[in-house]
Amino acid sequence: MTNPYRILIVEDDPLTALSLETGLVSPEFEICGVASDYREAVRLIRTEKPDLLLVDIELGEGKADGIAAAHEMKRLRSGPIIYLTGITEEAIFEEARETEPVAYLQKPFRISEVTRQVVLALNRHYGSMDRNVFGLDGQLYVPDRNDKVRIDANEIAYLKAEGAYTRIYMASRSQHDFVRSEKCIAVNLGSVRPHLPDCFYELSKSYCINLRFLDRIGTHDLQLGPYELEMPKGKRKQLEESVKVVRADKKKADGTKENQR
Repeated sequence: MTNPYRILIVEDDPLTALSLETGLVSPEFEICGVASDYREAVRLIRTEKPDLLLVDIELGEGKADGIAAAHEMKRLRSGPIIYLTGITEEAIFEEARETEPVAYLQKPFRISEVTRQVVLALNRHYGSMDRNVFGLDGQLYVPDRNDKVRIDANEIAYLKAEGAYTRIYMASRSQHDFVRSEKCIAVNLGSVRPHLPDCFYELSKSYCINLRFLDRIGTHDLQLGPYELEMPKGKRKQLEESVKVVRADKKKADGTKENQR
């Protein structure tokens, strides 16, 4: 790997944030930003594209905004989440667990312990990435027996996680229709995701879609070029927020209906 992994720190206490920023030192990663509140955290997740989120649960006036930031990280990026918190309530822990963190560290903590957890999280999530998948200008080189074969990322409609494997569904335009093909590779989706261009959207833990193929957003399904995919429960609103949706003016629509009567 030529570039270190990027870590975003979300912590509202300036001294704790400074301690983390200066104390977390490793050739494997770098700090790409520090946010003190939910809004800044979301902005940095979008702009800095961190590979790991190190987040305090309580930001500001006793609110669990760190958990909300973690949910945004999961929606926008495929990367591990580590919580740092002084909260001991079981209800908050259960709420945080819904974001599937790789670690939940209690304050006060030791920097050495945090560093080790960060390194372990990166190794677990991205460990096989360099050996199995290579990216170059929108192209992926993926394993095929003992070789690495090229796949044009622009021809990937979506990817589906199948345990330790990833099934890739591709489509290229012919004169009148799409030509469909698929490939199954022995790499988990979490290791493939960081190599994909920004047009790819993590629809759920099991599906990652290419928004350039998104032709229709239905109530219960969506159309990706020649593929029809079932809409995961509760994901439609999030998907619509990630694309440009032209919404009808309800008042004007109601007025038009009245005039037609």
